[in-house]
Amino acid sequence: MTSLTNSELRHLPDKMLAQIIHTIQTFPNETVDFSRPILRRTLRGSYPLFITIYCLLALAGAVANSSLLARLFLARHFYSDPTCAYIMNLGVCNLLASLVLLPLSLVVLLLQNWVLGSVMCYLLPMLQDVPIHATMATFVVISADRHRRITSPLEPRVSASSAVAGIWVAALSVVLPYVMYVNYIDLQMVFGKQFNGVGICTLNMNDNIALYIRLLYGLLYVVPLLLVIYFHLRVSHEIDRRVSEREEDCQASLEEERELTSRIWTVRGRAASSSAIRRNDVASHGTFHGEAQECQLDLEEEKRNQKYLALIIGISTLCLTPLAVLRLVKNEILETRQNSGHFDVTYISFVWVAFLPAVSTPVVFAAWKRKRWYSSQNQLPPRTSSGQTPQVKQFNTNV
Repeated sequence: MTSLTNSELRHLPDKMLAQIIHTIQTFPNETVDFSRPILRRTLRGSYPLFITIYCLLALAGAVANSSLLARLFLARHFYSDPTCAYIMNLGVCNLLASLVLLPLSLVVLLLQNWVLGSVMCYLLPMLQDVPIHATMATFVVISADRHRRITSPLEPRVSASSAVAGIWVAALSVVLPYVMYVNYIDLQMVFGKQFNGVGICTLNMNDNIALYIRLLYGLLYVVPLLLVIYFHLRVSHEIDRRVSEREEDCQASLEEERELTSRIWTVRGRAASSSAIRRNDVASHGTFHGEAQECQLDLEEEKRNQKYLALIIGISTLCLTPLAVLRLVKNEILETRQNSGHFDVTYISFVWVAFLPAVSTPVVFAAWKRKRWYSSQNQLPPRTSSGQTPQVKQFNTNV
């Protein structure tokens, strides 16, 4: 993690030398102060637009996720539902992205020269990837937890705190190899005192970085996405199967009830017996009807949960895909003066799109749980026969 020596600079690969030359050529002139921030030439006409949309996204993400975390944290017994803890973990990832990563990414994308120092050169690539990997891992854990809950409801669910801790340990572990591929080149050692404090932060020192990026893309993006799709399809199939079975059971119960009612009304007996049978029939009808509603209620709620979870995961993966693909092919494309403008605009746009789930996730989750939260806030306790409201302490264990 130290600057390159003169001996190492003499043996720089051609790809790195081309990047250094390209970087120097893009500076305005030879008398500019390279230690001060220099705006990219290709973004001079559009940088106010990008600053505006990045600031709006960061502000919206910070407010939305802060509200989400506060609402879940203040909910009583929120820890009783593992899904709530996983959504809170997504909120933490999105809040970190909104407050820290989005501003840092904007600075790096807008400026031609690297002004964040050598330490941030090594830390920033890891900081940028940790929330993405943690988010994808959280989606897998949520899907696996729901699959276990629906298909094996009697088996205990995995501890949410242990799962979240494992997610962050795994996310931090997979980005540590970045240190081997990141290099900070002190340009003062190459071009003299005019470049005092100026350097180039790059990932292109070794061609093996391309293999590492492909490995990360496959193991931490494609594989989790396939697992999420698999679990989602299995859960949806199981819910549909149970709905069909419940409908058949409820239909059989109603047909049995109608047959019993028809037989009862065809029997002529004493008025007292008829009245008693009629009362039993009404009670039986209410029982059958209540069971039918009860057996359908939970399954309909689970189908609704599936829909909103699929929406959250679908939006996130859709927004991350353009940046993931661009990073996959970035090291295969040499940036030149001719294509640098298109490259800069495309990259800064894709990064903004990749941060959109920081706003969409809390918004979709709020829409998902709005009805439950509203009903719990406006539910009035029952009154006693004396007209007074009993002091009963109620807890809402579901988010």
